[in-house]
Amino acid sequence: NDFTLRNCQITLSDSDGQAIKSVLCDSTNVVSRLTVENCKFIGDTSAGPVSAVEINGGSDQVIKNNLFWGNFDTTTGAAVYNSGDAATRVLIEGNHIQNKAATSLVALRVQTTTTGAIRYNTLEITSDTAPTGTSICIAPSGANINLYENYCSTDSGEVGSLAGSAISGGTPST
Repeated sequence: NDFTLRNCQITLSDSDGQAIKSVLCDSTNVVSRLTVENCKFIGDTSAGPVSAVEINGGSDQVIKNNLFWGNFDTTTGAAVYNSGDAATRVLIEGNHIQNKAATSLVALRVQTTTTGAIRYNTLEITSDTAPTGTSICIAPSGANINLYENYCSTDSGEVGSLAGSAISGGTPST
């Protein structure tokens, strides 16, 4: 069940089409020990994928030191998306994520019962809502995921603020 994607550049979308999901570990193909490291997931503004990396269950996933730039789904997706079943011992670290979809509020999304750590990421959303707490940029933050020094800003020129200073759970505000 191991899978590693390292040092790759993936085109998410351009004027000719889009990849709905670039890396998909769904309920049929549960992957433990997934590593996505030092990759670039690049999309333009003409089309929007649901996610760049989507995991559903599994354990020991590492998503580290990547660049995610695209118009990610504003309702059910995000650049990094933990759909369906919770994952265990997840590490999401050192990524730069820009969700350029109109009025986006979420850059990455995990299940409330997912365990592990989300740390040292920079996140950008397009909503003019000031990024505060964990309902903006990272959704939701359950009591089982640890958040350390993730910064979020909107693309309206605001200075990034700490995302995840309070563990609150719930769903992103819209």
